[in-house]
Amino acid sequence: MNLTLAQVFGTGASQTATTVTIQKSGLVGLTPNANNRAEEIFAAIIKTATQNFEGYLTDPSGNAVLSPNQMSVDYDNSVLYDVAGLHQWQTAIFNNKCRFTFLLDSYSTYAN
Repeated sequence: MNLTLAQVFGTGASQTATTVTIQKSGLVGLTPNANNRAEEIFAAIIKTATQNFEGYLTDPSGNAVLSPNQMSVDYDNSVLYDVAGLHQWQTAIFNNKCRFTFLLDSYSTYAN
């Protein structure tokens, strides 16, 4: 299964033979402005892409879907993709900031 441009780079993403165009408004967690820093944009791309690999279910209003035990219902689609995997690994508080660590897996064909 292949991811679409929109699944990785947000709604409104497009490409030509030589360019990829990303709409800042389509990225998760980014407030678009003329002076967004590169790391803000990069983090927003990671957050946007991660939603297609794993996360928690929400209803159309954005509320968490809960199990009968009142636990958030999670999903893991990582097995659907052949060449890459993206996972949120751990969260830690560091210098009064919440630090999210992600693992990016890249797969290629291995021949014995």
